[in-house]
Amino acid sequence: RAIALLLFARLFPQNASAARCLKLADMLFEDSLGNWSIEDATSYLGLWVNSIAEYTQYRGVWNFRIEQILSYYCHYYTAMLLPSGGLPEFGDTRFDSGTSTCLSLGAMELMAKRHNDGVLKYAIERQFRNMVKNRTMDNGVQYERGMTNAFVWADDSIQPEEPGLLSCEVLDELVGKKAVFRDGWREDSTYLLYNYRDVGPYGKLTRDYLQNTIPVHAEKPHHGHADEQSICALCSGGAVLLRDGGYRDSFTTNGHYRADFYHNRLVMRNGRMFRENGFLEYAENIGDYLPVRTEKLFFHQFAGAEVIKTRLYDDFHNADADRHIVYLKAANAFVVVDTVHPRAAQEMTTGVMYHAEHISPVEPGVYRVQEETAEGLMHFHRYKSALRAHAQQSLCIAFAGEGVSYSMEAQRRNYRQETALSCYTSRYYGADEYYSYVSLLIPETGETKQEIEAQRARALGIVHSLRTAHTRMGRSLTVQLKADGLEYTIGIQCDDGACIEDKNLRPTYSYEVGRASYGAFETDAKFLVSDGRTYGMIDGSRVDHR
Repeated sequence: RAIALLLFARLFPQNASAARCLKLADMLFEDSLGNWSIEDATSYLGLWVNSIAEYTQYRGVWNFRIEQILSYYCHYYTAMLLPSGGLPEFGDTRFDSGTSTCLSLGAMELMAKRHNDGVLKYAIERQFRNMVKNRTMDNGVQYERGMTNAFVWADDSIQPEEPGLLSCEVLDELVGKKAVFRDGWREDSTYLLYNYRDVGPYGKLTRDYLQNTIPVHAEKPHHGHADEQSICALCSGGAVLLRDGGYRDSFTTNGHYRADFYHNRLVMRNGRMFRENGFLEYAENIGDYLPVRTEKLFFHQFAGAEVIKTRLYDDFHNADADRHIVYLKAANAFVVVDTVHPRAAQEMTTGVMYHAEHISPVEPGVYRVQEETAEGLMHFHRYKSALRAHAQQSLCIAFAGEGVSYSMEAQRRNYRQETALSCYTSRYYGADEYYSYVSLLIPETGETKQEIEAQRARALGIVHSLRTAHTRMGRSLTVQLKADGLEYTIGIQCDDGACIEDKNLRPTYSYEVGRASYGAFETDAKFLVSDGRTYGMIDGSRVDHR
């Protein structure tokens, strides 16, 4: 609207309303210039970024703060690029949406030109090629607007340069609050996008204004979902194996795809199940957004593994939840650990949920997720592209945990009937007790049926080697597995205060108090990982092996 007012004033300066429209456009843009966006949705953030770029060019306004913010968001989109070259989905948007791409291209061309940035040019070219090849256009107006901006602002003398960075944070732990794991920039690379973004402690006046004027109680302001600590996308072998829930197709009474039970995340509820047939039936509610806070504890890259740990503080459910995602690079597998820590003795029902179009049980605690079909990925596209000819690929999901139950339930998601897979418990927690769920995600990919069957047999072999052990009321957790001749050990200290003892009325660090055993290792570290040949640890003073 502000851009429309600005353009009207520029195109018709003699009109009696021109000066008033220009003044209103300036007022509407004032809070956004040089400030962070409160959006947490791929497309809607693109609307904001594109409008900021348009305003600066049509109004002749520029300063170093605007430059910093626009540069940040352009590299933010670069870091999140899907293997296909499209953009992932989080918040109110669609997976690999041409709208998201078009809305980012103009600002990215502008900043690539200003900084002679070959990496941004690479990201632009990848997005454009994907949009043409896979015909991802889904909104004609934004397509024309975005492509026009990109054409006008582009400098094609800049040579594209593949980013020299793979897994990374996107782009920080205060505003972006995301992380990407990837093993390359190829179309068949392995890729996982993790989002732990909460509402955030900034832009309060704007957030309150939106909350009080737009009656969408199921979303965090603005256009964000209850997707804190969620896996928004998992791709490998050119296939999409996990994705987010899509935009709403109609208003319903259960959160219209925004509620926590629509996402690949841990879901917490107070009380215990009684007559419900599955976790979704118990967890499903009207979907009103309940504010939580999140923070990163660490993100680190070892020689053989990469890991992020984040924490969610949930005042409504009176509990905290940690999520570790460990990428075992040589094994091309992810270990996801969700730890529940109630703040007081209480009854709770919690579960880890994964969603897909087709999920089938393999054996107890082991499931196969089929890759997304063309209909699931392209149903909203205006045009249909030629599909890549390959055998159907899949994702193996295996759970480990004591006393867990499983459920598979039908769920309306991504404009169709999908399946919600849950691993859950409904139990009493004692004071200062911890409980951890372990999920193992192994892509099963290949070009032929024979290659994929071999990968499925390999995945099952890894699953059968999976072992977990809890000690001291769940305060420490050991995860062990074998893959391709390597023996992995993961050690997690779930209790931040495990190494602290009170001496002379002040907290003192003690290795003896905090040490824990993880297979052949003993350490006080918050996190340990080994592939049997090398090891790494975070926040510890000592590691003993045998």
